Amino acid sequence: MEQSPLPVILLVFFCITAGCFTPSNAGTEEPTHYQLGVVTDVSVPSNATVLSWNESALSDNETLQDAVASALELGTNASFVSESTYDSLRQLFHDEPHQTHELRTINGSVITVYVRFGDEILKLQLTPTTGG
Repeated sequence: MEQSPLPVILLVFFCITAGCFTPSNAGTEEPTHYQLGVVTDVSVPSNATVLSWNESALSDNETLQDAVASALELGTNASFVSESTYDSLRQLFHDEPHQTHELRTINGSVITVYVRFGDEILKLQLTPTTGG
């Protein structure tokens, strides 16, 4: 009696595809550091809203004031902030028109807000990371 090749084919198929059907969040890490970045001279995506710095709640935050002042002087600013500062900034960003981009390897998302400061358009970005 001849054996069917189906069990061998299925075994080979499962061995080849092992690990291909893992959940999308498998392998993501919890963030350990948080970065605030401010960049000047940026192009704004067509679907983004540009806020007026002076008319937004963002301008009342001392951490953002310092980062924006540094970026206006140097053209860019990136600094690590504490988790509590990140949480309060994230809430401020979420209260304004913003864009988010989910990260694949870290549990979290990049949050971006565009503001006009005088003649400059600034990109403010919060990023969770695993190193610092």
